[in-house]
Amino acid sequence: MRRTLIIIALVIVAAVAWSFRPRSIAVELATIERGPLEEILPEEGRTRVRERHAILAPLDGTLHRITLDPGTPVVAGETILARISPPAARFLDARTTEEARARVESAAAAVEEARARIDQVEAQRALAETEYLRQRDLVASGDAPVGARDAAERTLRGLEGDLRRAKAGLQVAEADEHGAE
Repeated sequence: MRRTLIIIALVIVAAVAWSFRPRSIAVELATIERGPLEEILPEEGRTRVRERHAILAPLDGTLHRITLDPGTPVVAGETILARISPPAARFLDARTTEEARARVESAAAAVEEARARIDQVEAQRALAETEYLRQRDLVASGDAPVGARDAAERTLRGLEGDLRRAKAGLQVAEADEHGAE
């Protein structure tokens, strides 16, 4: 019996020792040599556009993928840079009709607002011109300082610039109105 207990104790000690022994680790062996490092990561990622470029076309549609490679020589009139397919036809429902009508009315109102702005600036400019001429005559007769004439001239030049901007705004509004029709 004593022998059996010793054998059992030895088996237990051997099992415990066997379970705590260091295990081997699987490794990959390779020869070291100089060269470019290439590592493939099979993970998903996100790309970011560093520079955005807006390309505007005078028509509505879908731009197809551009197949030219960077550096490809381009010959004017021969090389096709991009293809644009026309958009799918939209249904002309009541909502679309109302939106189009609202765009036309908004564009017409913008034209009227631009014309009113021109009238306002022209009136201010005429008043500034009268004031400039008056100050010029007063400076010539010695009854006013030169600074007053210069201030009136500066006001007049500023209003002339405002008038040019207002006329350009009218052209933009008229173009928008034409495009909305």
